[in-house]
Amino acid sequence: MHTLRRKVARTPFLPGVIPRSRRIPVRLSPSALPLPLSTTAAAPTGLLSPPAWGISGSSDSTKARAMATTASLPVTAAISCTCGKVKVSFLFSPVQRKECCCCDCRKGLSWCTEQGGEQPPPVPDLVYFPNAIKVEAGFEHLRCFLLQKNYNTHRVVASCCWTPLIGDHPAYGGLRVVSYNRPGKLSMNQGQLRPVDARIFQDDMTKDELQSLPPFVAPTNPTETSDAMKEAKSQLHKLYSEHKSLSSLGVESIQALVNRIGKVEIADPNYKNVPEPFWNKKIKETARRASTTKK
Repeated sequence: MHTLRRKVARTPFLPGVIPRSRRIPVRLSPSALPLPLSTTAAAPTGLLSPPAWGISGSSDSTKARAMATTASLPVTAAISCTCGKVKVSFLFSPVQRKECCCCDCRKGLSWCTEQGGEQPPPVPDLVYFPNAIKVEAGFEHLRCFLLQKNYNTHRVVASCCWTPLIGDHPAYGGLRVVSYNRPGKLSMNQGQLRPVDARIFQDDMTKDELQSLPPFVAPTNPTETSDAMKEAKSQLHKLYSEHKSLSSLGVESIQALVNRIGKVEIADPNYKNVPEPFWNKKIKETARRASTTKK
């Protein structure tokens, strides 16, 4: 395994492109650059990307080989769809948990309900894990969606019952994967589910919507996102140093899983984009400032 030594041109900060001064170094593979996810309907390329971090192919023999060797790796948690046909496992304990009020999360989950899925909670319950997952069952039912072409969350859904399971976003830097606790069935094999660290993006809700929510009580020592990223990086580095052939163990990143699914679909091309997600506004504002600077 080679150390990442590829030269990267200096660019102004854009959401999804992690500046050199703020990157968390990870020694994984020569192709493991922290690239931004595409804002079009294309499979994402993440920090932990295939071929070094994914399962090659989805044939029965590949899945059988992966399942036969996963016993050597502990599984701390899993998320299943509501009908039980799909199950995705996580190799590590959660590093952070948030209630997210952003319109992307809320609309993305409610869109699944409109397709026939169960009702999500008023505020999506996001549980973040280090980016190492195993599809234990139901790969054939998995589909990947962007809410709209210019949105950033790649959301993996169990189409058998329209349960949103896991997602990826440029802000996770390829180090974390998010799970949607309810309507997805998140279960912990070791310990209890951690408390919610924060309620975020409340500006995406109206005053009436916010008032309808129960008051949020922050824990005594909430985990900051920077600390969650560092913990995820540490866990992944340890995993990779101990297991050189992760693909044979059935382990992959969410980016590799999306590439295996093979198609990223647009969930709701008619969505009115009101309110506009914070991340999209940040991209536009950064681009505007960069254009002004050039002039």
